[in-house]
Amino acid sequence: MKFKEKVKNEFKIFREEISRLEYAFWWIARIAMLYALLKARRGDFAHDLVLQFWAKFLASFILPAARLLPKKIFLARLPYRLQTAALFMLSVTSVLGQFGGLYSSTEWFDLVMHVIGGFLGVMVGYMLTKTLDKDGESMTPVISAVSGFGLSLFFATAWEIFEFFTDTLIEGSNAQNWMVLSSERMIAFFPEVDPRRHVLFDTMTDLIAGVVGTTIGGTVLFFYLYFKNRKSRNNK
Repeated sequence: MKFKEKVKNEFKIFREEISRLEYAFWWIARIAMLYALLKARRGDFAHDLVLQFWAKFLASFILPAARLLPKKIFLARLPYRLQTAALFMLSVTSVLGQFGGLYSSTEWFDLVMHVIGGFLGVMVGYMLTKTLDKDGESMTPVISAVSGFGLSLFFATAWEIFEFFTDTLIEGSNAQNWMVLSSERMIAFFPEVDPRRHVLFDTMTDLIAGVVGTTIGGTVLFFYLYFKNRKSRNNK
């Protein structure tokens, strides 16, 4: 297939998969991320934070570009709706969390984002599993939910590993909140926490929040697919 024909075909698929509201959200999120990036470059932001803004902004264009690759490549088969979930997390964490300062000023913000991330991770995991299923056989609701649940837990664990290496390799990094900038009220909910356990405390509460979001997401996905399949059978 020629490149021009492939672009036309992908545009048709895109129109079928994505609503106008979702597409509008894509550009609102990108514009907000670009604004945060430009302001961060001119303001008093650390160099590594500016690089993170750059990485997240560029990541917002990866999926549509990847769809133009040959279909035998895994990335070219990912659904466009995956971009919506990714853009939500990228824009909220960068614009509100980092640029807006909610990570440091609102101690519950990080936990809430891990819950939401766990929920969205199930949906992303489900979409990835469907993409890998080259035979096109429909999976049962249980298998779909378990697949999404497992991949979401993997994403949550991988993120905590990433935070560990970030704090280890980058001077001044506080991904694991080892500086405990705004966690006093959260820590107060637990018995006396030895300051040496603050990093572990942050990692474990993040993982617990991720498991909560993943459990909710897996349950919602199971019942959504269950009733969808039953409705489809009844209509035949």
